[in-house]
Amino acid sequence: MKTSIYKSINLSHNLEFDYSVNLRRYAPNTSKSYWDKYLSNKTENCSEINYSYYNVEKDGCKKGNYHSHYLTKLNNKISLIEFAEITTNIFNDLIGIDAYTKTEGVNRKLLKIQNKSGDYQDKYFDIPFQKLNSKSGMIYIEPVIEKNIIYYNNKYSDWGITDGFIKGKSVDY
Repeated sequence: MKTSIYKSINLSHNLEFDYSVNLRRYAPNTSKSYWDKYLSNKTENCSEINYSYYNVEKDGCKKGNYHSHYLTKLNNKISLIEFAEITTNIFNDLIGIDAYTKTEGVNRKLLKIQNKSGDYQDKYFDIPFQKLNSKSGMIYIEPVIEKNIIYYNNKYSDWGITDGFIKGKSVDY
């Protein structure tokens, strides 16, 4: 077992998230420091976001290029469609304002979930998604379906290239 799983389990036990976002820029190449600055500048003082966690990984197919996995907790409950609109506005320079294609669907995934006794069991989930793709980049959005799922734990908190925590703008109700 990788020691990073312990870090990720702590993350998922302590924090709740609403949506998972995968961000990719195809050209020009993106570095680790690019994603750190980019995500902080775009989301640090966003009124819709309570807090976010991101992880930057190397692209397997393109040497020297990186992509980001981004988990976020919002200040208000909103639908996947509403969140996709907000995400498109926040990260519009990744895909262009109107030069992208939008794909919606449902992925059926077999994921490991931790039960109350601490054991892990396999369970199928039907996870809706929206994918916005253009020549310059891609945004893939899906809701976080449940806490304590190994898929989210490993993807977003594996000791890797870069990871960080971003606090959004606090909102008084």
